[in-house]
Amino acid sequence: MPKERGANSPKPPFPLDPRGIPHLAPEDVHELLDRWFSSFPATTLQELPAVPHGRALVFGDTHSDWPTVEALSREAMTPQGPLTHLVGLGDYVDRTLPELPHGSVVNALFLLSLRLCHPDRVVLLRGNHETQHLIPILRPEAVDESDELWGRESGVGRRIEQAFDRLPLMATTESGGYLAHAGFPRERNPKGWKTHLDARSLKLLEEVVWNDLEVSSFSGGRGLEISPISQAETLEFLSQAGCSVFLRGHDPTEAGKARYDNRVLTLHTSRVYDWAGLHVAELPLDGRVRDLRDVRCRRIEPPPIPTP
Repeated sequence: MPKERGANSPKPPFPLDPRGIPHLAPEDVHELLDRWFSSFPATTLQELPAVPHGRALVFGDTHSDWPTVEALSREAMTPQGPLTHLVGLGDYVDRTLPELPHGSVVNALFLLSLRLCHPDRVVLLRGNHETQHLIPILRPEAVDESDELWGRESGVGRRIEQAFDRLPLMATTESGGYLAHAGFPRERNPKGWKTHLDARSLKLLEEVVWNDLEVSSFSGGRGLEISPISQAETLEFLSQAGCSVFLRGHDPTEAGKARYDNRVLTLHTSRVYDWAGLHVAELPLDGRVRDLRDVRCRRIEPPPIPTP
């Protein structure tokens, strides 16, 4: 039975408290999504300008692990300190942990509300799990969880998928970072790699959110006919894009490893794959990054799971 909020009920705190999201009324969720659609047009590429003394805290796949995301947001959003931006590399939903019921929809709505509160400091990229309604490989748990909490007739699940469509696929930083969930556009355009980046192109989606490194244990394929990206191809793309390093997620087996001549770093940041460790990176937004020696990668401990 969908929850209802009375006329005199207080509005939920903003950004949303993850613990309270399953108890929201459907109109509260729709209000958040209305604000999202009115604030962010669909885009493919987000460019981060230089920030004096700034550093972006970049995290990989979180897969419903909202306590870890909440801890990272507190660290990055502290008024004092060198961390000025929070960047997610996609895959915020699915693989929900039993001890975090409705964790996919909680993680998604918390992150959307966080970006609404800090639009100049929070960047959320799309992963393959945010494009399942376009490339249907896996069952979208966030939609199922939304239907369970608010009823299919509420339309919340479908609107969350539409909100995902507005997340950029890629980001670059003036300091020389290229960030995406898995890969990069493989077509070489003589007018520049940013020409004709069409987020509706399934080919581009597959290349950016589904690809694997040649050295990955997943390079044999994940149900899509995509050849893995090689070191030579990656370094060629970075050179064309004017970037020095590539920060990505997607692959827990590569978590925390510097690859391809110290230019590619894979991050995974969820206790769902605790055997891989939870890794984040601090990417300078000031000056110029030469390679991964200028990027701090660190392993973090997952925060405790809150008691009900």
